[in-house]
Amino acid sequence: MTEEEKKKAVERWAGYIIPAVFKAESVLQKEHPEWKVRLATMTKENGYRVAEEYCRAIAEEIVGKSEN
Repeated sequence: MTEEEKKKAVERWAGYIIPAVFKAESVLQKEHPEWKVRLATMTKENGYRVAEEYCRAIAEEIVGKSEN
């Protein structure tokens, strides 16, 4: 990857992707407060599964909002 490509990738991540994730996470926790409980009570045994489900819920929030 060239320096210019890296710069563009960082700009894309910093300008669009990461802010979209934070915004979706905020909306998700506001509309579904049960996520705060699930995240706070994750254990070694279920941590990976809960994290995977949380990431999917955030992605669904982002994709769902982009359709409107």
